[in-house]
Amino acid sequence: MKILRFVCITIVTVGLAGPTAVYAGPTVDYTDTVPVNQWIDTAFSFPGFPNPEDHGNATQASWSHTNPYTGDYEAALAAGDILGATLTISAYDVEAKPLFPWMPGSPLKSDCVQVSFTDKDGNSHELGYLALTGNNTSGSTTFTLDPTWLDGVAVTSQVISICDDARIDTSVLIVTANAPCPVVPAPGAILLAGIGAVLIGWLRRRRAL
Repeated sequence: MKILRFVCITIVTVGLAGPTAVYAGPTVDYTDTVPVNQWIDTAFSFPGFPNPEDHGNATQASWSHTNPYTGDYEAALAAGDILGATLTISAYDVEAKPLFPWMPGSPLKSDCVQVSFTDKDGNSHELGYLALTGNNTSGSTTFTLDPTWLDGVAVTSQVISICDDARIDTSVLIVTANAPCPVVPAPGAILLAGIGAVLIGWLRRRRAL
């Protein structure tokens, strides 16, 4: 009987500590929003021909983001749980402008506000240009970031006006990651645990008799 009881207890132990199945959970967006609220003017000028988009404001704006992920970012990145990162900049009054404002019939330039991103190591990456919003209209542009550019330190975004004045309203850094998943016992482990519990109960009843 002692041997049988040992076997039963072993079955229970193996059943509870046996293989487990981890089921994929949903994803979570971790967000860091920075209110920039800054006008920038054109950086393009020509001696003797003032640019009408130059109103005396700075020609560029920069701000910092903090990685919004709440866990161990490097560990999650190594485990493949960081699925991506994006930067969305909302702006106002981004228009296509004449390349040479003083010249009648000048071709229009649509790449007016350039965006760059400085990563955790201090390296700068050109992301592209803000999408045109139109006159006195708001809009947003989303850029895809490499998740390896981030860690626990602050990172910097910068916009530079090329040929248009514009207002930078907000900047949103989003890190998308797998949500923590519950560990669920595999069906085989549950079955073994059940058999072990039944056998132990049967042995106890026999001893009581």
